[in-house]
Amino acid sequence: MFLSQRGSYEPQKIVPNYAISLDIGNASVGWAAFTPDYRLMRAKGRELIGVRLFEPAQTAEARRMARTTRRRYSRRRWRLHMLDAIFDAPLAEVDPSFLARRKYSWVHPADENNADYWYSGVLFDSKNQDKRFYKQYPTIYHLRKTLMEDDKQHDIREVYFAVHHLLKYRGNFLVEGDLDSSSVFDSKNLLNLIGEIILCVFNEQLDGSWTAGIDKKRLADTLCTTKGSRSMRVENALAVICESCELPKEQINVIKAIFAGLEGNKLDLAKIFPSEERTSDEKKALGIYFNKSDYEEVRAQVVDSGLLDDEQCELLDKMQKQYSAITLKQLLGNAKSVSESMCASYTRHQRNWDLIKKELRTEDNADEINKHYGELVGWTMVDGRRRSIRGTSTYEKTRQNANKYFSKLIEASNLSESKKLDLKHAIDEDRLFPVQRDSDNGVIPYQLHRNELRRILEKQGKYYPFLLDTFEKNGEQVNKIEGLLTFRVPYFVGPLVEREGMQPSDNGENHWMKRKKSGEITPWNFDKMVDKDESGRRFIERLVDTDSYLLGEATLPKNSMLYQEYEVLNELNNVRLSVRSGNRWENRRRQRLGREEKTLLIRNLFMKGGVVTKKAAENLLRKEYGRTYELSGLASESKFMSSMSSYGKLCRIFGAERVNKDSELMEQIIELQTVFEDKETLLHQLRMLDGLSDSDCELLARTHYTGWGKLSRKLLTTKVGECKIGDDFAPQKHSIIEIMRFEDRNFMEIITDKNYGFPEWIDEQNLGADKKQSLESMVDELHVSPKVKRGIIQSVRLIDDISKAVGKKPSRIFLELAGDIQASVRTTSRKNRLLELYKNAGLRKEFSDIYDRLEASDDKGLQDDRWFLYYTQLGKDMYTGEELDIDRLSSDYDIDHIIPQAVTQNDSLDNRVLVSRAANARKTDSFAYLPELVEARRGFWQELLDNRLISQTKFERLVRQNDFGRHEKERFVERSLVETRQIMKNVATLMRRRYGNSSAVIGLNSELTKEMRQYLGFEHKNRDINDYHHAQDALCLGVAGQFAVNRGFFDNGAVSDGAANAYNIYLQDYLRGYREKLKAGDRKHGKAFGFIVGSMASADENKRINPKTGEIAWSEADKDYLRRVMNYRKMLVTQKVGDSFGALYNETRYGAAVKEGHDGIAFDKNKADTSLYGGFSSAKVVYSILVELKGKVRLVNITMQEYSMLGDCPSDEALKKVLVAKKPEYAKAKILLRHIPSMQLIHYKGACMTIKSATELNNARQLWLDCDVYNALDDYLKCGTSKSSIDIMQIWDALFDAVNKHYPLHRVEESTLAKARTKFEKLDLDKQLDVLGMIVVALHADPGRANLSLVGLPSEWKRVRSVSFSDDDEFVFQSPSGLFETKITIAELKKAE
Repeated sequence: MFLSQRGSYEPQKIVPNYAISLDIGNASVGWAAFTPDYRLMRAKGRELIGVRLFEPAQTAEARRMARTTRRRYSRRRWRLHMLDAIFDAPLAEVDPSFLARRKYSWVHPADENNADYWYSGVLFDSKNQDKRFYKQYPTIYHLRKTLMEDDKQHDIREVYFAVHHLLKYRGNFLVEGDLDSSSVFDSKNLLNLIGEIILCVFNEQLDGSWTAGIDKKRLADTLCTTKGSRSMRVENALAVICESCELPKEQINVIKAIFAGLEGNKLDLAKIFPSEERTSDEKKALGIYFNKSDYEEVRAQVVDSGLLDDEQCELLDKMQKQYSAITLKQLLGNAKSVSESMCASYTRHQRNWDLIKKELRTEDNADEINKHYGELVGWTMVDGRRRSIRGTSTYEKTRQNANKYFSKLIEASNLSESKKLDLKHAIDEDRLFPVQRDSDNGVIPYQLHRNELRRILEKQGKYYPFLLDTFEKNGEQVNKIEGLLTFRVPYFVGPLVEREGMQPSDNGENHWMKRKKSGEITPWNFDKMVDKDESGRRFIERLVDTDSYLLGEATLPKNSMLYQEYEVLNELNNVRLSVRSGNRWENRRRQRLGREEKTLLIRNLFMKGGVVTKKAAENLLRKEYGRTYELSGLASESKFMSSMSSYGKLCRIFGAERVNKDSELMEQIIELQTVFEDKETLLHQLRMLDGLSDSDCELLARTHYTGWGKLSRKLLTTKVGECKIGDDFAPQKHSIIEIMRFEDRNFMEIITDKNYGFPEWIDEQNLGADKKQSLESMVDELHVSPKVKRGIIQSVRLIDDISKAVGKKPSRIFLELAGDIQASVRTTSRKNRLLELYKNAGLRKEFSDIYDRLEASDDKGLQDDRWFLYYTQLGKDMYTGEELDIDRLSSDYDIDHIIPQAVTQNDSLDNRVLVSRAANARKTDSFAYLPELVEARRGFWQELLDNRLISQTKFERLVRQNDFGRHEKERFVERSLVETRQIMKNVATLMRRRYGNSSAVIGLNSELTKEMRQYLGFEHKNRDINDYHHAQDALCLGVAGQFAVNRGFFDNGAVSDGAANAYNIYLQDYLRGYREKLKAGDRKHGKAFGFIVGSMASADENKRINPKTGEIAWSEADKDYLRRVMNYRKMLVTQKVGDSFGALYNETRYGAAVKEGHDGIAFDKNKADTSLYGGFSSAKVVYSILVELKGKVRLVNITMQEYSMLGDCPSDEALKKVLVAKKPEYAKAKILLRHIPSMQLIHYKGACMTIKSATELNNARQLWLDCDVYNALDDYLKCGTSKSSIDIMQIWDALFDAVNKHYPLHRVEESTLAKARTKFEKLDLDKQLDVLGMIVVALHADPGRANLSLVGLPSEWKRVRSVSFSDDDEFVFQSPSGLFETKITIAELKKAE
């Protein structure tokens, strides 16, 4: 008997076998350890159930952005430093202190520490000379323009200023080749792009001559002018197109939408790439502005949303390049250089401002005009000082309001109409007061700055020969200063420091450069010093992702020919085909494509390389076979989402014969086209491949791909699956891609089919990986987000800790793994989705009452599935067709599962319907519906399908008449028991690698947890009350898994044949019970558990007995014991401690005039006096130290800045030095604890707390409430009401009873609490619920606090900000599980040496 012992198990000399169950989340791991008879293990005097909490991991994006910016500024300083070296000697001859003055121009005259470096802040030798300079050259662009045009010799310092500015702000590198102001925009490129978009959208190749009659110069002038409104320019440009060629209205609309975006209005991608499937929310998400500061962020959201395919995303980027070219041309106007354009813009600003000051500004409106003027040029007045507002979240809105103000002011003025028109046009263009440094400058390519540099060097080189010095590059002589401007460290080389040359404490993760020889690297010797080819190879290795199935195996590029073929085959093998001969459909139920049809589509359509539409595929099949075909099951309604575009492009260059013959070379080409972005580097890498001519390389270098697939070549091509395909005489081993070519099975069907043997092979490959790897490196190979990885690492730490405490590794590990949770970009509301469907389907008129009710409803109400199903069923009963009473949805109607839950735990909307009753619906001998019901309702269900109110899957489930086949039932059994996601299998493999085959690792279906909670009566789960629910979930999951083991449902960790037999018996008994109900007049199926929990809950003892051993696998005593554990007052809850690494401080720079800057952190060691220079605010705390001074014990923070100086293991002397810098009195302090990480557990004044920093403690006590009170509180917080007999005042009393018993720092005086209770009782229900919610937040074990001023209690109840220790307070150092801990009091620390 499994149940030989009852009560908790105390391990003796012989440690029994036991299992560990883990509920792995993104910020927690619930765990439980128990014996085969479901009793909790004991170790170290505690029962083994608990929770491990930790901060969720963040993605590396923010760090990567900061690192990229840091490198960019560092390399800019590097370039300018070398420029100084070039100019040093010539400048010293004229002005020896010139560079020193520039270097120390920041020094404040009152700065005594830097008094030796005070040079009066002048550019030249005197302030008078400075004045003359500024008068002659109001802006740097005036100087640049003069130096370009003037042949006479200029002061070498003036030349330096101009060249320095050109190198500092050198422009972007988005355009290749030579460029001048007259060729920044070429309308031919735009017209070619329009042709590409028309082909993508309409699958129609525009006639090659369609652009012949278009006046390209006029089109360019129309788009690039700044005259007239943006909308007017769009219409004028469209007129140029329409005058010359006839295009369908749909194509004209697309071109109009493109022009709108290019002119700075909204680029409506929903109009450019139309799709009937999109909801109004999705269409709204596809609105994007090229000229807004958040363009890159919005673009990333659009790409991540999946609303556009890869080709459409590529076309979006091409449109952005055209926008940049048009904007640049508008910026330059007719100017021949950037400097000339900027000088003209300066003059325009001055002219407009002078006009407004003289003509429109009065004493009454002067303050208002000055305020809005400042907003338009980027500053506002704060405490009498200017403060920049550029880059703030409200900047654009502020500018809009300021423009509106001036627009009204000008309209109401007495200015002449011509002046009004000029000023209003400037406002429309947002250029009333154009500034020199603007975000629009980002569109200027480096070539235009290089052109100016060349002219300046040419003019002044006659007088200063060093300006014309050259170096050799690619066999040519290049000007050294020009080389500085054009040089970029190739991105595939990375930082110019080899990993081998770094200090052990440095982070070498992001360094991969390979040197050719040692010495200083400069732009002039870069090719001789750096091995670009080897660095590029290392870069490829870093960039490639890892396979979702084979750990550590490199994935294929997304555009690899093999990977694209896999995607095409996977989509084709999912497609269903209906064939009609004459007026009769031969198979209306739809069958899969045969090998012959699939081959036809691939060869005649997909291999051409373009987008394949559903219509084109159906037409080809009809043409070939003479019958009408209908395809369904495509990812998109109108076209296939996959393509073989790479194959098509390569065939156009090499021809199909060579592409098929040299597939390995072709795949190498695609990999290089994916990795290397710029043409020059790609060209170099392509030339290193054998078999490519220069002309081939030139053509190939024009293509750049992005993205990596999820699968590796090894997974797709290794011959593992034993089967007969094609002309095989006997079964042979075949690869996944071969099976997909010959069979009609999709990837998931092949990879999960045990008959092929792929699951076992994947396990063997993963288990055979390097066993000497560290835990972190093994986890890093998993294809999941950092959030999930952190949970996995903590789980392994827990297993190690529990095994150590018990003295033995677990015999089984049960797992439940959280999904890869990320904020979804698609936030389509149910309401908008339904409204869109009603409009699109033309149902608005026929069902106007329902539509009006839907329009008046709120989206929150539609989160109730009953309401959502009501609208998707057009307000009708799905079984009878009768109208449903919307006012009685909750009381009189049921949600019925199409495939009952006894069969499979599928709770999706595709498996549920809203009905008045489930009576008279199904056959008595199967789970299919009655034929007469299907016949009567098929038309209605078909109408719902046609109007996209239900899915094809739901429709097929409704009309199904045959029983479930053997394979389907096998899948149901497996899904009822185990988690089928590949990540779960990979985690299980990782744990088997760590703990050996002695530990069976089983990933279980999360539905088991939900069912076990229902079975035990613990459905309520509120994350705000406490963290015990994680441990409860782990226990429920593990016990269900252990029952399955005890019952014989698992065999060596895999689902056994016995499980399938038990499943069939369970379903037969379920149907038998249903027939018995029929005899009694009850035709309702009712709710049912899945067969695992259903077997546990069954009154039939045979379902709870292992048929092989005859042992009882579950009893009521087990259930009672489990219910007691679920209601435990105390469970082991630990919080991961760790140093808080990250930024040194908030990034905002504050001036000395504001408190944050005056009292802040110095910008650097030279600007130590923050009262003069200002500083940063909010120093980030890494950890704390505990010190004793004058008999008092206190915490002292160590900031990130201080940590960067101290390192990981600082000496006492170094710590003391940092302490003294904070307060001189700390020189006499005694250090009691040298390192206290964030979230360290302490017992402080009787309370259980964690240390957040030296000035803040957080509650660490878990709030426990009686089960009935917990359930009632959960109901109130979630629903605003409760059916429980416990009222809201009893909940108040229970909460403060817990406070008085377990929360010393939260306690309230009895009289004060009585008054608060009275005030609470008088509040209306909504406010009572708000107060209860805040109390729960404050009592949760985290940083939360509550504002209880509404009931007369503190507004920050209870935030501990002032920390002062007594001798009885103690630090508690815990292991991950909390089973091992060390306590030390303050008194003991004082005594210790």
